[in-house]
Amino acid sequence: MAAADLITLTRCVARRFARNPIFLAAAALTAYVLWDGRAALCTSTVYPAIFLCGSGMVRTFWLTRSMDRNAEALDVSPTTPPARTAALLLAAIVPLPCGC
Repeated sequence: MAAADLITLTRCVARRFARNPIFLAAAALTAYVLWDGRAALCTSTVYPAIFLCGSGMVRTFWLTRSMDRNAEALDVSPTTPPARTAALLLAAIVPLPCGC
């Protein structure tokens, strides 16, 4: 698979990852905790890890399960299962800019 195809597939999976309701709720909770200012400085760095990265496991599980449910449709696509797995792994970078 060409690098351009992998980038395109990763962009698509990352978009699905970022539009997930759990990610949006985790980002909102993290923003609220950091904006509120009542948390001590030493604990304010823990909240992004708990909300964004902890829920990231749930989101990634949902994405892999949706790929399994759509296996028949994905089998006719020009991408191989290892390429789809690589795109899913690269899409897990989505929480990094949010402070995780």
